[in-house]
Amino acid sequence: MIVTNIQQQFWQALRRAWLRIARAGGLAALAGGAFGELGGLALNGGHVTGFMHLMSLLLALALGYGAALTVGIFAAVRGIFKALTEVETGLRSSMGTAWHVIDANTPEK
Repeated sequence: MIVTNIQQQFWQALRRAWLRIARAGGLAALAGGAFGELGGLALNGGHVTGFMHLMSLLLALALGYGAALTVGIFAAVRGIFKALTEVETGLRSSMGTAWHVIDANTPEK
C-alpha cells in the first residue's frame, strides 16, 4: 500500500514536471517565432524572405530550448529539496524526542 502510494506520487510529480517543461518550451518557442517574424518584417521593410523565416525558426528553437532547460533544472532542484524534506520529516517522526541530535539549528554547547 505504501509503495503503491509512493509510486503514484512519483509518476504524478514526473508528469507535472514534464508538462511544465513542455508548456514553458512551447510558449517560449511561440513567442520567439512571433518576435522573429515581426522583427524581420519591421527591419526588412515589409518584404518576406526565406532567410527571415529561417532566422525566426532558429530564434524560436533557441528560446524554447532555453526555457525548457531552465524549467527542467528548477523542477529537478525542487524535487530534490522536496525529497530531502520528506526524508527529514520521516526521520524526525521516527526518532521521537531525540530529533534534536540531527537538528542543525540547535547551538552546540
